[in-house]
Amino acid sequence: MQKQLEKESRGFLSAFVTPSPTSASSPASAAASVSASTLARDNEELIQRLANSQTMYWSLEEEFRVTSNRLQTCERELAAKSDLLQGYIVRDASLTTVPAAKSPISTSTDPVLLVEMNRRLQGMLVDLATKNEILKKKLDSLYQDKYRRILSPAPPPSHE
Repeated sequence: MQKQLEKESRGFLSAFVTPSPTSASSPASAAASVSASTLARDNEELIQRLANSQTMYWSLEEEFRVTSNRLQTCERELAAKSDLLQGYIVRDASLTTVPAAKSPISTSTDPVLLVEMNRRLQGMLVDLATKNEILKKKLDSLYQDKYRRILSPAPPPSHE
């Protein structure tokens, strides 16, 4: 991609910078050719910087896409693990608090059991919300860093 941009830039520049047949005959035309060569060099350098910026943008965009996909995968895994834990909590609570004479159906309305399940689920919810918030902050930070790098001003071209 970068080579293609360089090739296009040279073709673009050659359309604007063409040597004059009388360029060697007068001092004014010599200054114009120096100015034209400086412009051509500056234009080529700017096009090179643009190509580099686009390459960096595309790599950061890809990194952002990969991170977003990873975040979605983590969220799905977290939801699946939460469901699994909830099943274990319900099963564990029903086994430890059910007297032998009661059936498991009648214990589902036991207030003590419901309070304990609610407390455990709220703790899990707080943990999940905290992890989700941390992941969101990391993703936002990555996104802001990417655009800060892209939009940061480049150093001025050097003239030798």
